[in-house]
Amino acid sequence: MTVNSDIDIPADAEPGAFMYWPESPYWSFQVLRLFVQASDGGADISEVHFAVRDLRPGDVEGWYASLYALASRVEKSGDEARATGDTITARDAWRRASNYYRASIFFLLPEDQRYRSGVADRRRAFQKSLAYDDLAIRSVEIPFESGTLPGYLFHKPAPSRPLPTVMICGGADSVCEELYFALGRRLAERGFQVLTLDGPGQGEARVRGHLLRHDWETVVGAAIDFLEQDEVTDVNRIAMVGQSLGGLFAIRAAAYEPRLAGAIAWGAQWDIQAQIKAKLQHGGHTIDHLAALLPQMLGVADTEAALEALAPFRVPVVDELQCPVLVVHGAADTIVPVGLAHRLFEALPEGDNELKVFEYGEPGCEHCQCDSTAASVSVIGSWLQRQLGR
Repeated sequence: MTVNSDIDIPADAEPGAFMYWPESPYWSFQVLRLFVQASDGGADISEVHFAVRDLRPGDVEGWYASLYALASRVEKSGDEARATGDTITARDAWRRASNYYRASIFFLLPEDQRYRSGVADRRRAFQKSLAYDDLAIRSVEIPFESGTLPGYLFHKPAPSRPLPTVMICGGADSVCEELYFALGRRLAERGFQVLTLDGPGQGEARVRGHLLRHDWETVVGAAIDFLEQDEVTDVNRIAMVGQSLGGLFAIRAAAYEPRLAGAIAWGAQWDIQAQIKAKLQHGGHTIDHLAALLPQMLGVADTEAALEALAPFRVPVVDELQCPVLVVHGAADTIVPVGLAHRLFEALPEGDNELKVFEYGEPGCEHCQCDSTAASVSVIGSWLQRQLGR
C-alpha cells in the first residue's frame, strides 16, 4: 500500500535509529525513549533492558506489569537509601522510579484505574526527589479557567537577576516530570529558568478533567500570566518549546501570543486530523494506540467522533508571527514524516525563523530526537541562547 509520505510514514520506511524490536518501531520507540533519558537520570539502561527483554510488542499487560514492578522496586530502594541518610542515592532512585511509572502506564487508557494510580505514583516519586535536587525546583499550580494545571519551575540556585524563562510542553503522551529529563534539566544548567507543565489532555491535567484542546495560546497565556508574578522571571524573555503534538501548540502560540520572545516546534505537525486518517488506512501499533487514546483525551465517544473533534488541530494560517520560530525534526522520524517539517517551515510567514533536520544516520534522526538528547539540547539550547541570551 502506498502512503503519502508528506502525511504519514511509508510502511516500508527504513528505520534510522536503534530499534529494540525492529518489527515494531512504535514499541521500540518507547524503549529508546527510556534509554536516551538515562543520561539525565531518567532511567538506567540495564534496568530497562532486564524489565522488557522477555516481552513482545503488543503485550500491554506484560509491559505494564514488568515496568510497574521495576518502578516499585526502584522507589523502595530510594526509600531505604533515604532511611540511612544516603540522600543522593535516594534522589536518583526516585527520579528513575518516576519515569518508570510513566512508562508502565503508557499503553493504558485514562479510564483505567491503573492509569490514574500510575499518574499519582509518578508524581509522588518525582516529588520525593525535589528536596535533594541540585537545582532550585518547586512544584507549581498554574491557574487555568476553573482549575489549575500542574508543573515544575526550576533554575540554578540563588540567581542574581531575573532569568530568561522557557516553558516546555509535551504532546499526546509526554508529561511534566518526563520533560525535566528530556530537555528541562539541560536548559536550566545553561542558565535558563524552566517551566514544565501538563496541559489539557495531558498527564495529571487529564486526570483532573482538563480535555485536549487545539487553542493552546490560551494555555500559554495562562502560563505567562503565572510567570509574570514570579520574581525570577525576566518577563521580556519568555519562550516556549512544544514537543511532538506540542509542536503544533508552539506554532499557535507564536501566531497569537505577543508576549513570547521565541517558539520551538520540537517535532513538526501540520494537520492532525489528516495525519490520523492516513494512519488509520494502514493500521499498526501506532494508530492502534492513538485510536484508543484520542477519544479519551478529547472526551468523545469513539474514533469517528475524535476525528471530527480533531478538525481544528492544524497549523493556523496567519499573516505574521509574534516571535521567531525554530522547527526541529528528524529525517527518520517513525511517527511524523519529515515532509511535514518542510511543509510547515515553507508555510511560516517571513521572519527570523529556522529549520533544523537531523538526517538519516545522524544522531537526532528519530521523533523529537528521542535517540539523542545531545542532538536536541545542542540545537535547541543554542537557538534559545541566541534569541533570549543568558
